[in-house]
Amino acid sequence: SYAPTISGKTLLAGPGDGRLYALSATDGILRWQIDGRHDWQYLRQLHVDGNVLVAGSYKEKLFGIAVADGTPLWSFNAGNFINSHHVVEGTAYLWSPTGFIYAIDTRTGVIRWRHQTTDYDGSRGNWASLMAELVTSGSRLLALDMDSVLHVLGLADGDEQVRSKVPGRV
Repeated sequence: SYAPTISGKTLLAGPGDGRLYALSATDGILRWQIDGRHDWQYLRQLHVDGNVLVAGSYKEKLFGIAVADGTPLWSFNAGNFINSHHVVEGTAYLWSPTGFIYAIDTRTGVIRWRHQTTDYDGSRGNWASLMAELVTSGSRLLALDMDSVLHVLGLADGDEQVRSKVPGRV
């Protein structure tokens, strides 16, 4: 099971059974549901941005779904399961194990930018995998990789501004 989220008076829950439920937050009455077992197996990490639910799936896709009625708005194929994503001010940020961080417009599903983290050739510039959550602060996106290196990207263009080894293991 994964944590639900709320939008106004609607509670949105994906309990791990492949379904997405929208319930009245005041009385628990079902407003709508989607059976997405075929499309997403199950959803994890539900975030609301405006009138759009942004949900990561076990089957390589990030989904945009209308909060009002459950209408699918868009999907983005990340090339691998969605381990984590961060949603803020109209953009969903996610790392794909295919070697990119993406910034995706939450209303349209269009890629705003992508930053290559690895090309899997073993060069020194490659990042380690990301397992920690992405975080934004001001105009920057912060990503901590598994080698305890903090990467700071600009939100506007995804360019890496800072790369710094964190003292000690995090």
